[in-house]
Amino acid sequence: MQCTVVAFPAPVMAIFSDEGLEHSLGVTDRVAIVGRGDEKDYSRFFLSLIIQNVSESDGGDYYCHANNTLGQESIKMQLQMSSPIHNIMECCTSK
Repeated sequence: MQCTVVAFPAPVMAIFSDEGLEHSLGVTDRVAIVGRGDEKDYSRFFLSLIIQNVSESDGGDYYCHANNTLGQESIKMQLQMSSPIHNIMECCTSK
């Protein structure tokens, strides 16, 4: 998942697991948080949440938060989980 922020000066960005912004996500062996700026537009920034081996418990709401000296903003992102198809041939031939 990725959020995009347009801000100047450059913001401090984080991803939280709660709307109250009390529980920020950290990097683990399964979770990576990668921030970068746009090479052509110096006011555009991206923050990505990458989860390896996604499980049902990873589903839910996440909040991307950015703040700088001029203000702050948060946006909700949702990770929706669905059951995997275990037998692709069964799926496609049964229709």
